[in-house]
Amino acid sequence: HHELIADNIIYFGKTIKESWPRPIVTGAFYGYFFALFGRETSIGHLEINRVLRSPHIDYLSGPQAYYPDAGSEGEPARPRGLLKSCQLHKKLWLDEYDTQPDLTKITDPGFDTTQSVYSKTVQAAKGLVRRNILSSAINGMGLWFFDFGVAGGKQHQELKDNGSNGWWDFPFILEDIKKIKVALEKIRTEEYKSDADVLMVYDTKVFYHLSTDPQYTNVSSVAVNWNSLAVWKSGVAFDAIYLEDLELINLDQYKVIIFNNTFSVNASQQAFIEQKLKRQNRNIIWFYAPGYSNGDNVSIKRISNLTDMKMEKMELKGSPKISVTELTKDTFSYSMSGTEIKPLFFVSDDKVKSYGHFTSTDKVAIAKKSLKDHTSWYVALPSYDSQLLKALIAESGAHIYSSSSDIVYAGDGLLGIHSKEGGERNIKLKSGKKITLTLPIGTSTTILDSETGQVLF
Repeated sequence: HHELIADNIIYFGKTIKESWPRPIVTGAFYGYFFALFGRETSIGHLEINRVLRSPHIDYLSGPQAYYPDAGSEGEPARPRGLLKSCQLHKKLWLDEYDTQPDLTKITDPGFDTTQSVYSKTVQAAKGLVRRNILSSAINGMGLWFFDFGVAGGKQHQELKDNGSNGWWDFPFILEDIKKIKVALEKIRTEEYKSDADVLMVYDTKVFYHLSTDPQYTNVSSVAVNWNSLAVWKSGVAFDAIYLEDLELINLDQYKVIIFNNTFSVNASQQAFIEQKLKRQNRNIIWFYAPGYSNGDNVSIKRISNLTDMKMEKMELKGSPKISVTELTKDTFSYSMSGTEIKPLFFVSDDKVKSYGHFTSTDKVAIAKKSLKDHTSWYVALPSYDSQLLKALIAESGAHIYSSSSDIVYAGDGLLGIHSKEGGERNIKLKSGKKITLTLPIGTSTTILDSETGQVLF
């Protein structure tokens, strides 16, 4: 199923390029990875690497991710696909921006028209639009605005009744889009530069080995969707790639590498990780069962080899819960779901520092091991709450632009701060320069020059 869909995209791309009387750009809505509503095995996008390697496809497209919390003020907008992998294969990714800013209340007869309320509503709408533009721009990619019209959206008939022709058909929104587009066009004339020192690694092929029942795929969903949300909230810049593209990337810029759902790792990939990744005093964070499968069989020994920790298998009745200690000022705990998770793994290595146990047991669930050339972290289960991964990243040596709860966008010479509350912020640039910003009270997005700290918008 997945191979057929990928091969059809390539086939028609090739047919168009060979048949058209002039050079033509070809692409497809394909490469969806985040926010798939548990349908990873059915919607046909798992053979993304076949398409990325094809010379017959120039771009991929998809709507920005719808969850978790993607449409809410103060939360991150994020692409549906893995954009660093697209870059590595010289493909463009185009986001379809179809999230409506909540301007309908301006047209509500009961709307409080006082200047302060009106201004905050306008400011929040501009902040959401800027945020969504930045999620593409910092990766050197593009987007278009998609308007569902009267048939879709919140109270859209009121917009029409008050003379608006669309979701973004307000002068202050259109003017802001124009200003930002002009600035981005100037940046496009220069070579793209990633500011990330955190690398997120994901896999598609592992879904061929997993149950399609949601109660059993819970670990994968959280490791993919909620881990990415947590990193957005950690104040760092990060890139995201597929496991199959690991050998194509220049690893020198990355201080932290996070393996999210890489539960199936073949011998070649494991050798590359051993030889190339476990270097330069990096922190490597492993979730759940890295390398448990090699595509043919399962082995706890492979988890031990990748994490450099002695691992053992265990079972717990009921929903597993992990108590976290010493990682943050306060002890906290988290659980995955209301169902049992099998298998579970724990660290049985006396040379690690423990940061968490399976609750009501002495089994180590979160551990750190300092080795000669790198530091290895093992986390038995991912968390819905961003607190866990934020704390791990804070311990890992990655550059943190802001320790607030704001969303940070950094790349291609831009630094964006999306905030729901506003107020004074202390920002640390990668150059070491520290600046203080006073963000507007309420929801906003401020855009700066990432090298100088100059406020652009």
